[in-house]
Amino acid sequence: MNTVPAGFPVPKIGNQTAVLTHRTIRGHVYHLYRVPDLDRLVDEIDPDTWKQDEKMPYWAELWPSGVALAEFLASDAAALRHARVLELGCGLGLPSIVAAHLGAQVTATDYYPEALDLLHVNAALNGVSLRTREVDWRTPQDLGRFDLVMAADVLYERWQTPAMVEMLGRTVLPGGTAIVVDPERVTARDFAGAATFRGFRLQTFHRRAENEAIPLIIYRLTWRTFQTST
Repeated sequence: MNTVPAGFPVPKIGNQTAVLTHRTIRGHVYHLYRVPDLDRLVDEIDPDTWKQDEKMPYWAELWPSGVALAEFLASDAAALRHARVLELGCGLGLPSIVAAHLGAQVTATDYYPEALDLLHVNAALNGVSLRTREVDWRTPQDLGRFDLVMAADVLYERWQTPAMVEMLGRTVLPGGTAIVVDPERVTARDFAGAATFRGFRLQTFHRRAENEAIPLIIYRLTWRTFQTST
């Protein structure tokens, strides 16, 4: 399917009309609305608002890390069936949509309400259902625990690494898994050490998303024991 179903509303992102993009993962075609011009969307941000919380609308683009995470999930589809899954900083939500399509019970989170609004549209476009919740993962909070917690391309600043590890420590079930994908940013170099110190066993995979040139690192984390601390 290369077009929107008849009668399906085309959403707006800021002052722009969203455009439709398609990704084939393990033989299944997924459809996502995204922003046509990210730079223009960034220019729409009020400077005073940015100074208050440094929010940037990077959620509105489909990034290679998100594609790689979705592909990684689909490579072990059986593990997702009936699993409770949490995505942190979901943006357009391709990994969440893939997980839901493969039978997971998904809660997708972002601190941009606009991202969650668009995710509901994209989920409907792909015929899946999922829950959304407005969350700033950088602030410790109780979200419950999940079989799988995942995030892609969210570690922009060095201080965010311990915040992410802390959130994973609070949300991954004993015996559960976390998957974090990063485009090998300098700011994320402390992630492996911080996660190991927190009590996780770590596996790393070096990948490139399909049809993408950017090198990526995938961290797969499991608890070293079934006992966690807060």
